[in-house]
Amino acid sequence: MFKNGLIEILTIREEEFINQDQLQKIEKYVRFYYELDINIEGIDTIMNLLRRIDLMRNEIIQLKNRLGIYEKSKSQNSKAKSTFKTLNNS
Repeated sequence: MFKNGLIEILTIREEEFINQDQLQKIEKYVRFYYELDINIEGIDTIMNLLRRIDLMRNEIIQLKNRLGIYEKSKSQNSKAKSTFKTLNNS
């Protein structure tokens, strides 16, 4: 796992450390490896796919937010046009 770049190792004064925020990832890798019998290359592929899924999920959220703003603006314009027509017809 270390050689494939799945885990980042920090070396200080010839001692190797793993950052605490990586422990959750390591636990996931261990489950993949021992419980699901997935090799290191497979774990790397899974992690890359999960990262891509997260990126796509974030992109979808951003697009939905932009669409919501557009739809809200469009709705407000329709109401304004309707009000304008009503005022002109009076």
